[in-house]
Amino acid sequence: MGLPWSKCGFEKEHVIPAGVVHASVREVLGASDTPNTAVMNKSVEIELAHLPASVLEQFRAHPRALMVARIVDELTLHAWVTKPEHIKLKDSGLGARMPADWTSENDKFARYKKCEIEVRSI
Repeated sequence: MGLPWSKCGFEKEHVIPAGVVHASVREVLGASDTPNTAVMNKSVEIELAHLPASVLEQFRAHPRALMVARIVDELTLHAWVTKPEHIKLKDSGLGARMPADWTSENDKFARYKKCEIEVRSI
């Protein structure tokens, strides 16, 4: 079966650092127009139909939890980088944050591009 990626000189990391995801969640939940309660409409019910009934019920009861789940789902992606690439990210100041001009509408791989780290799908 081979060696695990971590034993091949690679390090697993969040493409968008967890702290950035956390800040995005806090920003949305802190917005004044964020609903405390809402009724899930039919299109949302259809979108989430694959989830267990108990999870759907939680989202119906706590719409803000659905907002959090969507943000985390959208912004969470893992990558494997070599140790030298990991050091390059850290040394550039992008080890735990995104470039200063980055927003969630931008490329998820912006910090790798800024550090000239090639991104490949595996």
